[in-house]
Amino acid sequence: MTIVRTGSIDANATYEPSQVSTNASAQPGCYFMAPVVWHWDGPLSIGVSIPDSPAWAHRVIYRALQHWNIEQTLFEQKYRIEGDRYTFFESDSSSASVQISYGMISNDFLGLATPLNSTSGEVNAVNIGINTNLVQVTDNRTSELKLYRIALHELGHVLGLGDIIYPEGDIMNGWGKVLLNLTQRVDISTLDLYVINLLSTVSGNLVFPWFICKPSNIPYSTPVG
Repeated sequence: MTIVRTGSIDANATYEPSQVSTNASAQPGCYFMAPVVWHWDGPLSIGVSIPDSPAWAHRVIYRALQHWNIEQTLFEQKYRIEGDRYTFFESDSSSASVQISYGMISNDFLGLATPLNSTSGEVNAVNIGINTNLVQVTDNRTSELKLYRIALHELGHVLGLGDIIYPEGDIMNGWGKVLLNLTQRVDISTLDLYVINLLSTVSGNLVFPWFICKPSNIPYSTPVG
């Protein structure tokens, strides 16, 4: 299957949320603005190396891995979607496909997923940097929730999902500080899971689209379960 580009949006334009919300293609059932960043071409079982310290941060990131696994399973079972399923697992190996580290990140990013060994949009290894400020704070519920959301977001990038700016409750919303607005419910959506499932069926000739819309028989929700 080949994903094809649709729509005629200027790739260099900047879109404010108010503009996007009035666009017919920017409804909760559709990804708008660079929905795909790459195609994961590595093993379906993806090893992730997580720093051991601090222990509470390790625990939070591990929980994020499991949440992606569970939501993919629930999505496939509920909507009888065929396709490959990606499974994250923790690996202490230096050769793990995904390496997570803490440090200061340029441009004040909270997290940054950087592909390695990329060939024509195909990626089989990713480094995830998480801003050290997120893990140097006291272990508490607020700190855990912020780190959890950033980890979920960056792991979504590993699977090929890009940043979107609508809807606000989607974990892949990368607009401003949406992920850190703890009064806003943010989670993996059925749209995220549909796009990941679609990407799992792709082989060659990948053209990154501006829009991807889920089928009408799959309601938009966060999360599936």
